Amino acid sequence: MSDAIRLAGIEKSFGAVRANRGADLQVARGEVHALVGENGAGKSTLMRILSGLYPADAGIIEVDGRDVTGWSTSDAIAAGVGMVHQHFMLVPTLTVAENVMLGSRRADPHPGRADGGALAARGAGAVERASRTARRGWHGRAHHTQAR
Repeated sequence: MSDAIRLAGIEKSFGAVRANRGADLQVARGEVHALVGENGAGKSTLMRILSGLYPADAGIIEVDGRDVTGWSTSDAIAAGVGMVHQHFMLVPTLTVAENVMLGSRRADPHPGRADGGALAARGAGAVERASRTARRGWHGRAHHTQAR
């Protein structure tokens, strides 16, 4: 069975600054991972590449065994891949669950009208799964990236 998400050999530079150099990440379905590193290590850049916000300069991105290298944010969201940004990019009037689920809605027969109960339940479930994993201490599941 293929990984739910696989990034291999991801490279990204901004001028002379190399944000990612040969970054690899594999995530099986149902796993929760933490990407850990110092400021400037390339963590956010790698996730922005996965979510379609930035194109990689090199490397391969696969989701459910399908090559999605270079996809757009719309393609990523349609495939269920999104990004919860750092705290300063959250919507302060929304709950944690609503921020987690923000942008994850697929084709909606009633655009502009959210099902608050379903949204909160899905978001709360995601937050609870992440919390349980964090309480276990991320044993063997943390990935470290470092700019080289």
